Amino acid sequence: MAPKQTTEPRPELASLALAIKALIARDPRKTQASVARAGDIDLTLVNSYACGRRNPTYLNLVKLARGIGVEPKDIFATVRDIERVRDRDAAASDPAVRTSLGDVPDGGG
Repeated sequence: MAPKQTTEPRPELASLALAIKALIARDPRKTQASVARAGDIDLTLVNSYACGRRNPTYLNLVKLARGIGVEPKDIFATVRDIERVRDRDAAASDPAVRTSLGDVPDGGG
């Protein structure tokens, strides 16, 4: 029996999806369709990766990078940057971290 197809975004793919969207958006002339054509990859796959619904295979990641006009390492670097910002923002919103940075906790005094 084949696994159930889902159209819901997968949380573990959120950073990859954001990275793909960000890299495509760097060039206002690029669209998911133009990336698919340039990378010789199906448009539905490009859309699924950009929406976080599917995890690309290595071969499709290479094709996706080619279609975007970057190296696969650039996709991973963008994912890393997105995750660093998320981690920093999450830490900054933690009351214990804010207190250690000299902020007064909410409701304090």
